[in-house]
Amino acid sequence: MPRNPSYSLSGTAQDLIDACSEKAGLSRSAWVEKAVIYYALVTGAPAEQSSEEALAEALADEQEAAADGRDAA
Repeated sequence: MPRNPSYSLSGTAQDLIDACSEKAGLSRSAWVEKAVIYYALVTGAPAEQSSEEALAEALADEQEAAADGRDAA
């Protein structure tokens, strides 16, 4: 089951998330998930699952949220 922690982000980060997720056609949470995975891959951060698995899980969560009529963000 996915964890849903809360994070404090600056206004600049929130604005970037809003603009970039809209441009990509993703929910805010799906875009953040994608950005975190990308950053982890670029910086070589260790992960318990592959990036493909993590992204597939994030997109499945978003589809489930959409089916429930709510935003995954």
